[in-house]
Amino acid sequence: MSFRFKFLTVNKLDSEKVLDKDKKSAFHEIYRYQAEFDKRHGWYWSIQNEKDFINYLQYLGIALSGEVGEFCNLVKKFVRGYRSTRKMKNDMMERLKEELIDVFIYVIKGASQLFKIDLEKEYFRKMKVNEERFRDYEQ
Repeated sequence: MSFRFKFLTVNKLDSEKVLDKDKKSAFHEIYRYQAEFDKRHGWYWSIQNEKDFINYLQYLGIALSGEVGEFCNLVKKFVRGYRSTRKMKNDMMERLKEELIDVFIYVIKGASQLFKIDLEKEYFRKMKVNEERFRDYEQ
């Protein structure tokens, strides 16, 4: 079952069914684990109609902006601290990693639960486009 926007068709599939079953991918386990975690907490994005899609898309944009903002704020503090002391603080590095993973979690949710795409497959498709697009910049 699916519904269609003028710009996108979204299939109502379980996250596990988004990926190519014949291909062994770390994303199979990541999508499955995220879906199970979200279902246990009442956070799974079950899209039944266009209104659901729009609401979850809005939430995704806000959530990603928030997490990227938190990461960038830590980058600012990390760089400022380094410029003052010429030392990299390990505790700050750990916090940066945590925020980067928070961004990744929302990318996973968006890919698997909202857009129903195989992120690994789409990554390599997009990198082929980028290979052509940025060929003149190779060193």
